[in-house]
Amino acid sequence: MRKISNDMEEMCGILDLYIYEDLNYRMNTEFNIIKSQHEKTILDMNKMIQSIIGSMQYSKELIEDNYSYSIKEDHLLRECTQLHENVRILLNENRRLLVEQAGHKCPVGRKVVL
Repeated sequence: MRKISNDMEEMCGILDLYIYEDLNYRMNTEFNIIKSQHEKTILDMNKMIQSIIGSMQYSKELIEDNYSYSIKEDHLLRECTQLHENVRILLNENRRLLVEQAGHKCPVGRKVVL
């Protein structure tokens, strides 16, 4: 009985040692895997943050360009409207002059027909 009891204690000691070492090994291995995954996640997050910052900067530049183009477009539209008004005024002036010219008689006694 004692021999069996001693053998059981020895086996329990060996099993405890084996389980402890196996558990320790698994914990270290799993820790290293988790640590590696964590580092990769942090790296990916940093890349994403840099990408977001770059995108925000690019968006800011596009907004500034758009605002600049909007101001230029507004200025050109006002200028175009003024040119249309000037053309309308000149056409009216031209018509008035043509009517005046048609009202005068030619030296031969005929009216100018337009």
